[in-house]
Order: sequence, then C-alpha cells, then structure tokens
Amino acid sequence: VKQVLAKPTTTGAPKPVATTAAPQKVATPAAPQKLATPAAPQKVATPAAPQKVATPAASNQ
Repeated sequence: VKQVLAKPTTTGAPKPVATTAAPQKVATPAAPQKLATPAAPQKVATPAAPQKVATPAASNQ
C-alpha cells in the first residue's frame, strides 16, 4: 500500500519543473520596442495648437 501512495507523489513534482513556457515569456522583445515609440512625443510638440490660441483676429474685433 505504501508503494502505491508514493507513485502519484513523484509524478506531480517533475511536471512543474519542466515548464519551459514560463522562461520564454520573460524574453519577449516586443515589450521594450513599444516603449521606444517616437511617434508619441511628436504629437506633444504639435505647433498647430498654440497658433490657434494666438488668434489676433479675435482681439481686433
């Protein structure tokens, strides 16, 4: 009876240790690339927005 109980205990241990899917996700190069998106800062420097604020036509009228 003791031998039967030892079988399920040994088969459960090696399963989690062989999980190769975990380390692969850590090496995802797609994540850092999105952080270096130069398109985001460009929109912040839109000179078209400040020009509308300085509309001299409104002050003349």
